[in-house]
Amino acid sequence: MKYIKCDSGRSQSKRPKQKNDCTVRALALATGKEYDDVYDELARQGRKCNKGFKNKEMFNRKDFEVFGVKFRWESYKAVKNERRLNSDTWNKTGEFIVRTAKHTAYVKDNLLYDTFPMIDRCIYGSWEIIR
Repeated sequence: MKYIKCDSGRSQSKRPKQKNDCTVRALALATGKEYDDVYDELARQGRKCNKGFKNKEMFNRKDFEVFGVKFRWESYKAVKNERRLNSDTWNKTGEFIVRTAKHTAYVKDNLLYDTFPMIDRCIYGSWEIIR
């Protein structure tokens, strides 16, 4: 998967030194909202400063909506004796938030927008963005 370095507006936000904010960055790109707006919304839902976000009410459903944008979950199960879907074998068009081990990132038309490249990371599932 090709990679475009992008901090989703964090460097221009009120919180330029924020860490563990991959969900904030991915949702900002997916929804077209400002980094600070997404940060504030996730803080209202329990995200702590410099901590990852694990809101089970939002993300453990097949479908959810935030900022008027709908998301649909698809899981990529492991198959015995087959290699898992990963960033090198991903080949989907459209907009997605992909979930890997301890990370979430925004992908559009097979381009990864993130602060670092996901080299050969297993993708456990994705939320397709429904517009």
